[in-house]
Amino acid sequence: MTYLAIVKVENNRIAKYQDYDSKSDADTHVDKYGGFVVEAPKSGSIYYWVVNEDAQTITHDAITETADKAAYDALAYSRSRKEEYDKLNQFELIGEDSINGTTNHRDAIIAIKDKYPKETS
Repeated sequence: MTYLAIVKVENNRIAKYQDYDSKSDADTHVDKYGGFVVEAPKSGSIYYWVVNEDAQTITHDAITETADKAAYDALAYSRSRKEEYDKLNQFELIGEDSINGTTNHRDAIIAIKDKYPKETS
């Protein structure tokens, strides 16, 4: 079990803390620097831990974390497309297409979009 010595809280979020393997070590830290000790949540990212200073508790905001992850995952196609776009020398392709009357740039963009289609709901 891990314990957190919560030293500073801002907007119900942990701003400064130290983690310890024993409660007595965490208590010693709090005695010296102030704050309070809690058991570290067993799940979730620290960005989704909500602090209640009055009750000296931490809860995991799983609903917001799940929603944020779903929003992030929904844009995976976009991040994948960008990686592929960055590999293209687009100005060169556009220039060559203009000079040669080809569609290499357009074709490359379509291939990337086909490879990573936008999710539709």
